[in-house]
Parts: sequence; structure tokens; C-alpha cells
Amino acid sequence: MNILALDTTKKTALITTYVNNKSASIFTGEHDSHSENLLSKIDEVLFNERISLADINTFSVVVGPGSFTGIRISVSLVKAFLFGTQKKCVAVNSFEMLAYNINSASIQNDFLVCLNADNRGCYTAHFNKDKTIKNMKVLSLADLEKYLNANNLQLFVKDDEKEYFDAVNCAKNYVNISEDTLINLTLEKEAKNEFIGINELEPLYIKLSQAEDQYREKMLKNLKIEKAYISDLLELEKLEKEIFGDEAYGKDSLKDEIKKDDRLFLVAKLNDEIIGYADSLKTQDNMINILKIAVKPLYRKLLIATKLLEHLNIFAKSNNFKKMFLEVNEHNAPAINFYKKLGFIETNKRKKYYKDGADAIIMFLQV
Repeated sequence: MNILALDTTKKTALITTYVNNKSASIFTGEHDSHSENLLSKIDEVLFNERISLADINTFSVVVGPGSFTGIRISVSLVKAFLFGTQKKCVAVNSFEMLAYNINSASIQNDFLVCLNADNRGCYTAHFNKDKTIKNMKVLSLADLEKYLNANNLQLFVKDDEKEYFDAVNCAKNYVNISEDTLINLTLEKEAKNEFIGINELEPLYIKLSQAEDQYREKMLKNLKIEKAYISDLLELEKLEKEIFGDEAYGKDSLKDEIKKDDRLFLVAKLNDEIIGYADSLKTQDNMINILKIAVKPLYRKLLIATKLLEHLNIFAKSNNFKKMFLEVNEHNAPAINFYKKLGFIETNKRKKYYKDGADAIIMFLQV
């Protein structure tokens, strides 16, 4: 099993291979441009290991948070490597990199991992004691102190960011991230089958750049969430095939979902184009079962899925439903984290629910 792993979240990029159970790494210079030097450094490390890109089985990339430009470069490059192949991909986030190096014996309860976000304050991830992420957000240093005190959390920061967090008046735990962390995390995710598809591979931006923020705000002004009708069927069928391929609902199945009295089928329209939908079931025990949420890849940074869920929540409250719930593949970490950020809580599992034998995690949201 050969792995190529990239981390371009900082000024110096890390390129690591894992071949014959051994890892080898190269760093770019602090002043080297990722766009100009990353490919040549990848060639160098592959040459040293006497392998080529064709010999790589799994690509791994750190998706952020971190350098806005750097992350986009490595993610785009990995997508290019994956295109038209059957190779696998693992996404790792910067919080996981730090948390991996925390000695579990030193964790007393929930804890907070923080990263320098420069003039924006700090990127934070609230972890459960078992090192699963509860939520992620951007906080000012003043709000960080309040959040820690309000939630009685331990604070962990990178050893090389001590000075940045000196102003925060609380106990701090400093962590050094070892060079092998990215490969070790990749191997762990491989063992758990936590792979993602090329369309799911996106940078993790907890706070968008100003340009992206303005673009999203402009686009959302024209967004409409409304009930689906039979007249939407042809457009929905095309969208379904684009997103789900061979596993897409057919025209007749979509028609049934729209027409059934016990269904609530919402579509998201941008300038009269359907760019997403949410299909849900109104259960007999007064709950909303979210069956499927789909958003066109081009529009996945615009909070379309969030808006669809907000409208489902409004409907549920207005019609006296008590809960919403859904099933998600245990290996779909991005989706699980997304639902957690919206307040969904894991309850139990359906064993071997999916075709690949994976369990389904059941998540509930109190309306």
C-alpha cells in the first residue's frame, strides 16, 4: 500500500510518501511558492523512493484550516491525480493533526484545540474526550477565554504558537506535531475505510475569505426554497444523475417521492435553476425522517444544505413535529461533522445498513 500525503496549510509544504511500511518526507522552503514548487518536490520524493504516481494507491491531503491559497493548491492537485482513476483519497484536518499528538492520559474531559488565525483570532475545534470533533468555529482571543471558562475545557495549542496565545488568561497545554502524524492519521483512516470521493474533496474553510463571503451573500439573496412539483421532475432527474451516478433515483422514483402525501420534498432554486433538494418522510410517531439531501457540487460552499435543513426545521416546528432524524454512513466523516455543527446528536446505529457493509449512524435533532 503506497501513500502520497500533502500538507500545504503553512508557508512550508510537507510532502510525505509511505512505501514498504516506511515513510519519507520533504519540506519546501519557507519562501518557496506552493504553486511553483509543489509538483517538483513531489517528483523529487517519488524519485527518491523509486516509484511514480501510478504506484500510489492512496492520496492524502490536509484540507485545513490554514493557508487559503496553499490548501486550494494541494486539494486541486490531488483532485487532478484522482481524476479518471480508481485510487482512494483521505482528507485530514489540521485539528486532527494536533489532537493526534495529545497524550490521551492528559485529557480529563472535553477539550479545545486552537490554531492561529492571524487577524481573525483563532480557529477552534471542540473535541469530545474520545477525540471526536463536536464543533468548529472562529473565535477572537477574548471570546476564546470566555468559551473555555463557560464550557470548562482544557486548551491545547501548537508548541510553535505559544506567543500568539500568551494573552489568553488560562492554563495551556502545548503540543508538538510530529513529522509522521499525517501518515499515521492516514493509515488510521484507511483502516476505518474513511475514504472520500473526488466530489467530496473540498478545502475546510471555517471562515470564508472576504471575497467568498461577499459572493455567497450575493448568491443567497436569489435563493428560493420551495416545495417540489411534477414540473420540476426533468431537472431533478438530471441533478440526481449528476450527483449520484449509478445509484441515482430514477424518474419514476422521484415522481413517487414528490407525489406521496407522507413526503416533504423541498427544492433549492437559484435564478430558477434547481441546485439542491431535501427529501423527507413524515413518520406516524410525529417525527421528520430526512431521507436524502443533495446539492450540486458547484454550489456546495453556499450553505444550500444548511438552508434546506433550516426550512425543514421551520416546517417541523410549525406543524408540531417533535424531532428530525437521519442516517449517515459511519465512514462519511464530513457529513457527520456537518450534522453535528447543526445540532444533530448521534444516538445509535443500524448494523451493516449500507451495501458496502458499513453501519448507519442515526442522528437526531430536537425541534
